[in-house]
Amino acid sequence: MYFGEMESAELTVINLIFWQLAAVVKFVVTPSAMVAAGHSIWAAWAITSSGSSMGVVLFWNFGKWWLGWMEMRWAQSDRPAKVFTPRRRRIVRIKNALGLPGLLFLSGLI
Repeated sequence: MYFGEMESAELTVINLIFWQLAAVVKFVVTPSAMVAAGHSIWAAWAITSSGSSMGVVLFWNFGKWWLGWMEMRWAQSDRPAKVFTPRRRRIVRIKNALGLPGLLFLSGLI
């Protein structure tokens, strides 16, 4: 059997949600697993891209909340101020330049 003869597997709502959640957890493995399960490459690409985008949105918002909570908690202790290294500056510059839409776009490309 070659690529053109591949039979498409049934894609129900529950199945779609499962594959999207799998893409959030393991984006590298999910497309291959979907193709092996009988889904088309385009369906695998679309579902894993949307699942990874949902994961980025969830982790982005959770991360903002978590960092705010940790900052509030650490503000109460006597810790020295953070030192910004060139690496940290570069990471912050990239994050600020791309923003959430840029990260979502990159996650779909990867």
